[in-house]
Amino acid sequence: MVTKKPFDHNYFIGYVSHVSPQCVKVHFPSSILLNKTIFSGEEFNGGLVGNFVTIEAENDGFIGKISEINLPEKERLALSEKSFQNSDFHPTATIEVLLSFDYFDGIAKHTLNAFPNIGAKVFVCPSGFIEE
Repeated sequence: MVTKKPFDHNYFIGYVSHVSPQCVKVHFPSSILLNKTIFSGEEFNGGLVGNFVTIEAENDGFIGKISEINLPEKERLALSEKSFQNSDFHPTATIEVLLSFDYFDGIAKHTLNAFPNIGAKVFVCPSGFIEE
């Protein structure tokens, strides 16, 4: 039985904005969501390459790994120290979907028969969930 909640709002970092068989792209609505936080005694860094994430889809959950993070071209051109302080930018990330799992029992499925929908919520994956 799953004890760590992979879709807790405290772990939220963004929304799926693009889906393909190779990857999922995520839009971060605020760069503040990428900051390091501590929740339930665990440290989270929302937007680091190599971090695991969970994606909440219609019938299944997905675990993925962040493989790339970037800024839209128009925001890259306007970067300044002030924009970082005010969180005026909206990064995107490319995520490799590794597996899907059943919402209720957390059991991993052996194949990817489905993908997340556009607009699906993305969360930093708690380490205890991956261990289970």
